[in-house]
Amino acid sequence: MKKIYVVISPFFPTESSFRGPFIYDQVEAIKRTRIFEEVIVFKPTMFTDRRESYTYKDTTVYLFPTINTPSLLFQGVFNSVNAQLFLSRFDKLNIHSEDIVYVHAHTAICAPYALALKDKNPAICTILQHHDGDPYTIRNGKLSHWNANIQYRACTNIGLFEAIDVHVSISKFVERHLLEFPRINPIDYYDSYRYSLSLVQNLHAPAIKKSLVLPNGVDTKMFFKSATLPKHGDSFTIGCIGNFQDLKGHMTLLRAVEKLRHRIPNLRVRLVGSGPTLTECNEFVLSHELGAIVFFEEEVQHYELASFYQSLDLFVLPSYFEGFGCVYLEASACGVPFIACEGQGIEDYIRPEERHLWLCTPNDEHRLATMLEHYITHRPQQTLVHEVDINSLVERFLLELQESRKV
Repeated sequence: MKKIYVVISPFFPTESSFRGPFIYDQVEAIKRTRIFEEVIVFKPTMFTDRRESYTYKDTTVYLFPTINTPSLLFQGVFNSVNAQLFLSRFDKLNIHSEDIVYVHAHTAICAPYALALKDKNPAICTILQHHDGDPYTIRNGKLSHWNANIQYRACTNIGLFEAIDVHVSISKFVERHLLEFPRINPIDYYDSYRYSLSLVQNLHAPAIKKSLVLPNGVDTKMFFKSATLPKHGDSFTIGCIGNFQDLKGHMTLLRAVEKLRHRIPNLRVRLVGSGPTLTECNEFVLSHELGAIVFFEEEVQHYELASFYQSLDLFVLPSYFEGFGCVYLEASACGVPFIACEGQGIEDYIRPEERHLWLCTPNDEHRLATMLEHYITHRPQQTLVHEVDINSLVERFLLELQESRKV
């Protein structure tokens, strides 16, 4: 009997796109445990994509076609069809389902594929990992607030989630949203998500069989503190990496920087990313004459990010709907402290007595400016309360997974 660990994810890097590096890192960490003879990766793709596979570094990614509706309308309506398309691809690879121990699917959209394999071999343990504060994906698509659409999607995912053996969340923040659904929690700041929840209050909470938390760890061979870089001198550099969306809080950071520009000499801000709010942020920089200290930079490959972090004095991403945020731990691994928003996934790593130093109130540029100035003046030490190395995190997760199967 072989021991095979199957991963099914809509996100996995290619040579031209680095989307999903955290999945690649997780796959590599699972391989390094040597618990399994094989770790096999599948990735859904468009129906028109005729490729069968591609190789990223030393990992072969097997592709299978799927059918989806425009703007994810009634997402899940083709689940049974897509599951058969997946099984057709799976069978062609001559993989024996009785050799599979775990099927690890990422995000709700891949749950049907894990369950399709379990139908072939009921001994398989199905895992569904959630990476977002909206695990039921009720906010996805342009028509997400149409009542018939959101009801169908939520009901479909509730049924899938109840069939999954083990749910894995990347933080307690994500796990709370998984288990509390559809309750509206007053501690959540994001109005869009709260409104979406208000539309599904007639639904019941799913009966989740098992729930675990596995943070997105860091490959510490790639992200580490450099002892060779020159000192920054009199300048102070703040860095931020994130898609330009309203929930990421870029405008909060820029407004805070604008308040400090005359009090903090030689302040520099480097913003990396792309997205719909980039234009708004750029216009703010121009209108407030911040062009000499704020710099917008294009996204770079994941393996090139370490040098970016190592050039910083402080990393700041004031996102107020953040499932976890790999970027925080990547910065920390490079010896750079970070400031985030309270109530988000990364709060799991902050000492309670240090919350005032590293966690700001969402959309509060006054508070953020005060925190930035305090750090620049006093340079407090940031000490995280959990392990950041992905190898240690994955080893502990697999042990916990094995123990849960004995119960």
